Amino acid sequence: MGIPNSGLRRIHEYAPFVDRRYGGGGGEAYLAWLVGTVQPLIEKQFRVARGRESTGIAGASMGGLISLYAFLHYPQVFSFVGAMSPAFWFAKGAVYEYVTQTAFTPGKIYLDHGTRENSAERMYKLLSQKGYRLD
Repeated sequence: MGIPNSGLRRIHEYAPFVDRRYGGGGGEAYLAWLVGTVQPLIEKQFRVARGRESTGIAGASMGGLISLYAFLHYPQVFSFVGAMSPAFWFAKGAVYEYVTQTAFTPGKIYLDHGTRENSAERMYKLLSQKGYRLD
């Protein structure tokens, strides 16, 4: 299932943290909607595998930020995540502190970034130190 979101509220909805310059802060409400409304509708309307082991989330840029956050915030829902060119810089890198304080959750993480980015390298090191194996 893909959810397009390139509208004016993209940053607000995809940001679990508030950035003084860009706003944000609506990420938890977005995830509650995704998990509480969208996922049950998909499971009702389509023949899909259910349960944590077959449920993942992925996104790019701000979508990568909210996807990694969702994986950690809803460990009972998501067992894998993809974060492509994630906007880990958002809110002065608040996601790094969040990851540091969050307990290890078994699962698979795909993390990448472009050749002119480096925020994923810092996250890779942090996740590796927490016990995640990132191939």
